[in-house]
Amino acid sequence: AFPDTDACFGSAGDFFAAYPTEGSFQANPPFVPAVVARLARRIDRLLGRAGAGPLSFAVVVPAWREDAGWALLSASRFLRRH
Repeated sequence: AFPDTDACFGSAGDFFAAYPTEGSFQANPPFVPAVVARLARRIDRLLGRAGAGPLSFAVVVPAWREDAGWALLSASRFLRRH
């Protein structure tokens, strides 16, 4: 994240350095397969933490069905819609 350019768009900073326990968030990562896969694993860990409050993520990524990140997101036990 780049605070000087991203803050005006509502960015809360580096997603990989944040530890949200509740709230709703939008994740629109760079469309790089390794980044999307890393994001998918992180979201799964955050949602799976015991004792977490209401927490949700709306994730915006391309429908690259052959991509590992897409596979992780679409197979998540937390997926409600896509």
